[in-house]
Amino acid sequence: YESIYGETMDKRNFRKKILGMGILERLDEKDKKSSKRGAYYYVFNRQRYESMLDKGFVFTM
Repeated sequence: YESIYGETMDKRNFRKKILGMGILERLDEKDKKSSKRGAYYYVFNRQRYESMLDKGFVFTM
């Protein structure tokens, strides 16, 4: 986000804001290479994103 838009942002809220937009879907699969608990993988829902754009959605943080 910072590289594309050239704006700094509060990294502590990034995950919460992105997931709150509803454009990512969590998969059941986890990446357990870096920790025992692992992190979930997510997939971008292009159809939902394009539908939101049609309704006037503007991607900002």
